[in-house]
Amino acid sequence: KLVSQGIDPNSHKKKRERLERENRALTFAHVAQEWLDKRRGEVKERTADDIEKRLKADVLPEIGHIPMQEVTAATVLDALKKIEARGAYEMANRARQYTSKIFRYAVAAGKAQRDFTLDIGDALAVHKTRHQPALEPDDSPDFLTALERNEARLYPQTRLALKMLMLTFVRPIELASAEWSEFDFQDKRWIIPDA
Repeated sequence: KLVSQGIDPNSHKKKRERLERENRALTFAHVAQEWLDKRRGEVKERTADDIEKRLKADVLPEIGHIPMQEVTAATVLDALKKIEARGAYEMANRARQYTSKIFRYAVAAGKAQRDFTLDIGDALAVHKTRHQPALEPDDSPDFLTALERNEARLYPQTRLALKMLMLTFVRPIELASAEWSEFDFQDKRWIIPDA
């Protein structure tokens, strides 16, 4: 059949075997690393490190060794369900997002046929986040009195930080990452730099 099409069967077989070897060597972990290397130039180093840490902790041990052509929706879902089983619902959702980005990169690079994570989004549990209630203005005096009594035995720095948050209304991360150079004690101002 191949001969009638002008194709040498022996070279065709060798080419097919070479492609199969390359596909087996092209694991999910390999493509994930390529994607992550590409992302490092686009995001802050800390963000890239966090993504890498999460992938290494939850996704790669489960599907990293599998060749890209053999990864299925079921294998990805199994990995994500293990994360959910720990009660880490948000982490499972983020792992699905990272896995989806890796697959989309692989599709664009010709290393995968499609993004299987689109098929499993509804299979993950939807966990409702219960936010802490806001402090009502009328409760402020009682809160400050409790803070002064320090029955929770907070560190002095924590108590001062809570007071500072109440006075400035900044986000906790802005206060925690503040540097002394941002404070002008003479003019009694705190100049928060742009992010």
